[in-house]
Amino acid sequence: FFFSSRRRHTRYWRDWSSDVCSSDLPQWLPRVDFVSLGTNDLFASALGVNRDDPVTGIGIDFLHPGLLRIIHGVIREAKSAGKPVSVCGEMAADSLGAVALAALGADRLSVPVRSLRQVGKVLATRARGSIDSLAKSLLAATRSSEVRALLAAHRG
Repeated sequence: FFFSSRRRHTRYWRDWSSDVCSSDLPQWLPRVDFVSLGTNDLFASALGVNRDDPVTGIGIDFLHPGLLRIIHGVIREAKSAGKPVSVCGEMAADSLGAVALAALGADRLSVPVRSLRQVGKVLATRARGSIDSLAKSLLAATRSSEVRALLAAHRG
């Protein structure tokens, strides 16, 4: 949890890094100014993977359709309450992941400096309307390979 006083012109937010926390979203939205999603821990929690384990961590796929649906649910709920959504983690730092997050409606991406140029370039080449239309196809996908193919084929 991250809290600070509104009296000092700071903002309240809640970091959702666990799929379990997404069920608390309706209770928290009236109390926060924005939502922050951490994709690394969210993935590990949702799919029961220890991301720090050298064996299970190898198979982390941030374009897993189940993860996309969880992220979309959080974004949709936050947007319905008028709250912006920021996303951080390896998914935001990946070119295809960033396009997927933009399509799902993320307002901001927190991207490490090492990935900023590539992610910015990929997002700049896509028109907003075409990214918005991609969400429906991504959410209908049943395999990560299908998500990857949709993102690779999408050129905006």
